[in-house]
Amino acid sequence: MHKFIYISVVFLATSLIACKRGNISEAGQAGSFLFNKNNETRLVNNINTQLSPSEYVQWIQNSENGLKKEKKIDEISFSLQHKPTDYVICQEEQTNTISPQVLKSKRAELNDMEYYDFKIILANGEGELLKHNLESNDQYDKRVKYFAFEMQKDIAIVQNNDTIPCALFHFERAYDVSPFSTFLLGFAKQKNDTKYNEKTFIYHDKVFKKGIIKFTYTHNELHNIPQLKTL
Repeated sequence: MHKFIYISVVFLATSLIACKRGNISEAGQAGSFLFNKNNETRLVNNINTQLSPSEYVQWIQNSENGLKKEKKIDEISFSLQHKPTDYVICQEEQTNTISPQVLKSKRAELNDMEYYDFKIILANGEGELLKHNLESNDQYDKRVKYFAFEMQKDIAIVQNNDTIPCALFHFERAYDVSPFSTFLLGFAKQKNDTKYNEKTFIYHDKVFKKGIIKFTYTHNELHNIPQLKTL
C-alpha cells in the first residue's frame, strides 16, 4: 500500500528537492562515467562518493549520468528516468537531512521494487499532447482511457531474457494544456538483480504510432551510483 502512497507526492516533491542545490555545481557532473586523461578513457567510480539529498537528486536527474534517457521520433519525444530507491526516499522526505534510521526503514518498505518516470512529450513544447493530431472528440476520450487504464500492459522490462511486467502504474493527468504526459511506473525487483549486465525498458506506442520504444540501461549505469549522505 505504501508504494501507492509515495506516488501522490513524488511528482510535486521533485522540484522542491531539486531547488535546494546550494553550492553543488559539481554534483551533477560527479557521475560522468567516462573522462579523458592523457588521451585515455577511464571509468569513474562513483560508489564511494557521498552526496546530500539535494545533490543526490540533482545527480540522478542529470542525463549525463545515464539514468535519465530521451529518444525523439519525429514530433514526439520519449523520456525515461530511472529512480533508485534512495532517490524515491529523497522525494518523499523533502528534506536535505535524512537520518540513518529513516533511510533504513524506507529502504525496507520500497526496496522490493524499482521505479521509473516515463514521459511522452511534444518535442516542440507547444500544444496539448492528448490532442495532438486529433481526429475526433471520441479519439480524445479513447486516449485518456488508454493512458489511464490500458497502457500498463504495453510496458515491460527485459532482463536476462526474462520479461518483467509493469506492476505499479499511475498516469499523472494534467487538466490544463500540457505538451507532455507523465507516467509513474514500478517493476518487481528480480533476485540477484546486481549480477545482470543490463536491462531494457520497452513500450509499444499505440497512440502516436511510433512503434516499439526501447531504453537500455547498462550494469554500470544502474550500479555505479553515489551513496546518499545521512545525518
